[in-house]
Amino acid sequence: MRAGAHRILLANVRTDQVGFASALLLGYRDLLARSDNWAFFRTGTVHVLSISGLHIGMLALFLHGALRIGWLRRTTAIVVTVGITAAYVLVIDAEPPAVRAVMVVVLVAVASLFGRRALSFNVLAASALLVLAINPCDLFRAGPQLSFLAAAVLAWRSEQPRSRELEDDSIAALGRSR
Repeated sequence: MRAGAHRILLANVRTDQVGFASALLLGYRDLLARSDNWAFFRTGTVHVLSISGLHIGMLALFLHGALRIGWLRRTTAIVVTVGITAAYVLVIDAEPPAVRAVMVVVLVAVASLFGRRALSFNVLAASALLVLAINPCDLFRAGPQLSFLAAAVLAWRSEQPRSRELEDDSIAALGRSR
């Protein structure tokens, strides 16, 4: 599938841009000029060319939002979003960060289909268990550990009350005490 997508890019994108397009969309950096590849590496922006969990999450969010503008019903939009996102992960050769991210997308989608709110830590734990089932060694490498740690910190921070809400509560409590 990846080779077919690469052939489509070769046929439809200008020669001077096909290397960048292939790297950005498929994670295939072989056609990127050596000087361009080195420039990304030297400036510390080479991660832009690797397909990460953030890319998968943005793809799923964009797809779902676009499909919900009025084109499809909620359940159909969820199923189509999961299908396209999973297919894209297969096209990019199922890189481990993308697989972890698509697991999160699937778990959130399943919760949504059942009318439940996907709790951040439950989704994170379930995706860790799925990663453990697929490749037990993956949980003992630095990359997945840092990925799960970053996701856990973001989940924890998103559940913390905002400082404005704290100020409002303390002002209200002060007013009630008088």
